[in-house]
This record gives sequence, structure tokens and C-alpha cells, in this order.
Amino acid sequence: MIELCEDINYLKDRFGNSYEDLIADKAYQLAVSMVIIDLGESANKLSEDYLEKHPQVPWRDIIGMRNIFAHNYMGINFIELWDTMEEDIPELHKMLERILEKEN
Repeated sequence: MIELCEDINYLKDRFGNSYEDLIADKAYQLAVSMVIIDLGESANKLSEDYLEKHPQVPWRDIIGMRNIFAHNYMGINFIELWDTMEEDIPELHKMLERILEKEN
């Protein structure tokens, strides 16, 4: 999941680091959507015990966003997607790195 967070940064570097870049490029949108789906799939495969051991991570939100992207319920809100890329993914990356450090 850490690598998937880093993939978002890679995509921002490759396609552009602005909301306007995201909404102007279908390939950018599709690539980010796939990473979001993969994050949710990864979270969904974790054991219930692991999820409960790390309640600081918004597991249900991650899985829920995956479901929205995978099934395209009501379309994708690109403002929300950009906010996720800018705010939530960096915070998730930090949380996951802290968890990894404590477990090693």
C-alpha cells in the first residue's frame, strides 16, 4: 500500500501537479482511479484483526472509495479525487510508514 501511495506521486510528477491537469487528461484520471481501486483492494484483503490493530487508518473509507471507483456509483467527483490525492494519500503514506517502522 505504501508503494501505491508513491504511485500517486509518480502520476502527479508524470501528468501534472494541478487539478486542471487531472481534469484535462483522461489517461491521468484512469491511472489514478486504478491506484485508488488497488488501494481499496489491498485494504480489503487485510485481516479484521490487523484493521482493528491500526484504527488510526481510515480502512473503511479506503475500501469505500474503491467501491465508488470500481462501480462508478454516481460518477467520480474529480474535486474529491484531487483532494484525496493532495491530502489523504500523503497522510495515509505517513501512517503506513509509521506502522511498518513499528512492526519491523
